[in-house]
Amino acid sequence: MEKLILFYKAKFMHNFLNDKLPLSFAETWKKNRERNLNVNLRNADDLYVPPHRIEVVKRLPLCSFPSTWNAVPDFKVNPALKKFVVDMKSHLQ
Repeated sequence: MEKLILFYKAKFMHNFLNDKLPLSFAETWKKNRERNLNVNLRNADDLYVPPHRIEVVKRLPLCSFPSTWNAVPDFKVNPALKKFVVDMKSHLQ
């Protein structure tokens, strides 16, 4: 069940990053390089996960979706959804 949740979170974030979701999600998550920091970060291509002090906040979509996406291996750069789904399924097995 947990792998299924991870799969659908990653699929949702793939659609988000490839602009396949409605406009209401347009600026929900940003990459670290888009945060207007004057520092070169090694994880500049990762999505920004807002800081949180309460454990419950970590499970909310605003925090859990980008952290799930950041944990996906390097095949996530593939813009084709079908190829991403096949790679993600084989990764989770």
